[in-house]
Amino acid sequence: MKSYSLGSLRNRFLLIPAIATVLFALLFSASNSIIASHSQLFFKINQDNLPHISKINQLSAQLINNHVNLSTLISDSYQAADEKKFYIDGRVIINNVFNIEEKLTDTISKHHPLLGSGQTISKQATENFTKYRESAVLTIEIASQGSPLAFSQLATTNQHFNQLNTNFLDISNFYLSNISNSQQKIDSTLFDQELIAVISVLLIIIMMLVAWYGAKLMSRDFEAINQALFNLTQQKTDIQLPKSSNYEIAKLVDALVQFKETILTNQYQRAELNEMVAELNQSKDHYFSLLDLTATAIVTIDSQQHIVQFNKAAERMFGYYAEEIIGQPLVLLLPKDARDTHPKKVESFKKKYIEFQQLHGNKLLRGLRKNGQEFFVELDIAKLTINNDSLNMASITDITERLEQQEQLQQRTQQLARSNQELKSHKVRLEQLVKQRTNELMQSESNLTSAQQQLIESEKMVLLGETVASTAHEVNTPLSIGVTAGSHLEEETKQLEHLLETNQLSRSRLEKYTDTVKQSAQIILTNMARAADLVKSFKEVAVDQTSDATREFNLKAYLDEIILSLTPRIKKTTHTVKIDCDSQINLYTRPGAISQIVTNLVNNSLIHAFEDRDGGLITIVGKMINDNVSLEYRDNGVGLSESKLAQIFEPFFTTKRGEGGSGLGMHIVQTLVTQSLKGTVECHSKQGEGITCTMTFPIKVPEITEGD
Repeated sequence: MKSYSLGSLRNRFLLIPAIATVLFALLFSASNSIIASHSQLFFKINQDNLPHISKINQLSAQLINNHVNLSTLISDSYQAADEKKFYIDGRVIINNVFNIEEKLTDTISKHHPLLGSGQTISKQATENFTKYRESAVLTIEIASQGSPLAFSQLATTNQHFNQLNTNFLDISNFYLSNISNSQQKIDSTLFDQELIAVISVLLIIIMMLVAWYGAKLMSRDFEAINQALFNLTQQKTDIQLPKSSNYEIAKLVDALVQFKETILTNQYQRAELNEMVAELNQSKDHYFSLLDLTATAIVTIDSQQHIVQFNKAAERMFGYYAEEIIGQPLVLLLPKDARDTHPKKVESFKKKYIEFQQLHGNKLLRGLRKNGQEFFVELDIAKLTINNDSLNMASITDITERLEQQEQLQQRTQQLARSNQELKSHKVRLEQLVKQRTNELMQSESNLTSAQQQLIESEKMVLLGETVASTAHEVNTPLSIGVTAGSHLEEETKQLEHLLETNQLSRSRLEKYTDTVKQSAQIILTNMARAADLVKSFKEVAVDQTSDATREFNLKAYLDEIILSLTPRIKKTTHTVKIDCDSQINLYTRPGAISQIVTNLVNNSLIHAFEDRDGGLITIVGKMINDNVSLEYRDNGVGLSESKLAQIFEPFFTTKRGEGGSGLGMHIVQTLVTQSLKGTVECHSKQGEGITCTMTFPIKVPEITEGD
């Protein structure tokens, strides 16, 4: 406005005073029309551009926050395997992605006509968001399966995320461009030469002091508004706005205030975006650190087949340090005879429309260590694109040991096949033998029963013989001690007689001899009593074991006698026998059967249950149940499997076949409990938890008659 000649206006105003009033009215009307058009244009900018920019920025911030949560979830899944938390957090992230996509689609569709030439930008944003959503869902699905490929898929998701952020910035810039263009329109309208010329002519013709002063005030407000709008388009928020009572100007000022607030919000969100990008870069560094921690060898190569990433596991597998192998061609890790064909295989993989391939199966792949050693491997290859560079990431597993095991298994399978063929031929011969011997077996069935009974009796005699031998050895110990004490006493007596004959016997020497006699007598008496107890215990147990006679006896005292007779055998081990029995239980039954049962059970524990074990515990519990006695025997040995427990009472069943086991011990126990004691027996066991045998029989058993 300052470029116009105020003097010419005054001159023209003075020359045409007649029409000043009419032209002033026209000027006032034109000014109001311009102000109204500016106000409407500003409100159109505010309604069509600023809220949309704010909406796009909000969606961008939500997407960034959700993507950071996705990166954190994938990283945490390899440090704390909380499957439930992983599933819940993964569902929240996926739901957020779908919600953001729905809002983006709705926003773009509502303002699509406004975009005009920006339709391409909105279409790219929609397509890139679809790729990002599919990649994010795939990343979570791979991570839920515990696969290390989740990190490579996360890298792909990061690329789509960066492209999407670029689209968001393009859309925001597009709307800012619309605002800038609108500003240019305003400037053009304000400074339109023809309009200004018309206004100048009118001012020259009808200018009066009051009209000139009003125009000056109006021009000043517009210049302030124009400068403020220009500063805002340059992202400068420190602006000065005019204070006017004019309604239209006040509306323009309000629109500029809203525009300023929107730009400030946009700047704040952009700062947050920069911080989130920095955090994303930190997550990237953390991701590569995790690659070094994984136990799987990971090697990444570029499009030129040069190694660009080599983790710690790969260093251990191939013998190279990462510093010396990165940048080198991949063929250094391949045997020489495989290097010529490798480029063709790589090109073939590039042409396939797949991003992941497993190289497992019948064809064995080989690797080459730094020391020249070849070894067999399995590969999982994934395609990656980072900064427009095509990469291949290979997860490598050394299968040399597995192949050796498979070869051993194959050899065993062949041996089994040969054995199976031999068994088939034997089966034919056996079927012939079965036919021939069926009659012989039928004839010998009756003899088998008597032979079995003889074996049971023989087993009893064997146990009795072992008891005799061990008891004899045990009795020999106190007898030897007694003989030694008697011999010592005899020598002391001879020395005393010599002193007496030579009249050299003193009182002190006599007192010493008296003490020696007392000590020797005490030793002899103690050991003779022990020998007598052993002989007495053995006599009672041995007589009962060879007899089916019925008599009355105390159960606890008799159990103590049985264990005492087995003491020589138990003392050779580190095991302990504990008797927990009511001392008031008196039985009228066959003690020999009880002796044989306890002896067989103890022998089974020492031989089978405590094999290769020390400090075993055997517990025998006796208690009254109405008119019956419950005798429970248990140990804490190796126990039995269900299949072996089902066979425990079968004759000739033993886990020591070929090592002296007859397999009759538990069969004899069942026979004695059910037939001699007229009771029942049950056994319970689990592998590694010992065995428990519970025998229940009446307190008084009837005498054996001829019918029995």
